[in-house]
Amino acid sequence: QFELDKSGFIITPTGEKLLGFQSPSAPGQLPTPVGGLKEIQIPIIGSLPQATTKVEIGGNLDANALSPAEAYPTLPNPDFPRPLGVPPSDEWRDSRTYNYSTSIEAFDSLGKSHELTFYFVKLEPDAAAIPPVGTNTWQVHTSVDGQYPDSANPDGSPIEGKVWILEFNDKGLLAKPPAGPTAATPFAITKSIYTPDAQQMSFYVDFTDMRQIGGPYLINELTQNGYTGGELAGVSVDRTGVITGRYTNGETVELAQLAIQTFRNPNALSSL
Repeated sequence: QFELDKSGFIITPTGEKLLGFQSPSAPGQLPTPVGGLKEIQIPIIGSLPQATTKVEIGGNLDANALSPAEAYPTLPNPDFPRPLGVPPSDEWRDSRTYNYSTSIEAFDSLGKSHELTFYFVKLEPDAAAIPPVGTNTWQVHTSVDGQYPDSANPDGSPIEGKVWILEFNDKGLLAKPPAGPTAATPFAITKSIYTPDAQQMSFYVDFTDMRQIGGPYLINELTQNGYTGGELAGVSVDRTGVITGRYTNGETVELAQLAIQTFRNPNALSSL
């Protein structure tokens, strides 16, 4: 039976400190024997937050869907988003101007929560456009914390490099990698508005598992890699002796490894 003392050392009921291997210079990585045996000390400080840098979205966009302009031919200005207006209005939220939307919670460098909403808009085919718009082409806009899309100017025009373009082939698969923000050139959220006291949030979206086939709109994969800060909730030891810390934000971190020896004949051992 072991327990943590107030300094984070793992001790026995009689006060002896447990020995093992630790790599404090590389938190989160599996400890190695480099440096020899040490008294294992579990960091009792909280797990630091991690800002969101990647979002994964997978699912299906209905191939039967029409563009807003085709579905509502009498609708004035079916483009998404509509101009913000002066004073600002909520007309851009008109659900007739986009096909689908999905939201996910993301985090900035301070661990503060933000809502990212992605709007999927099917485009009307236009062979005369530059570049030409095909029959299976979608735009994806991004709104932060329920505000006017951060991917568009106040007049409704898209901001270059902030809108994803998904083009699907005749099998319903992505015809080519989506145009738009990437890991190398991520989507940068307007810092002065959304994260004035934290680092600017920058992320990209992986649409690898998106499809466009006849059937219901469906999002079956929606994840992101950020998290808020957390406090140590407990520790566990696996069969190989690796000690893992569990934090209140759901993260787990490998903190140390016990020095374990296997004996061919344990019955020949004598207790001290």
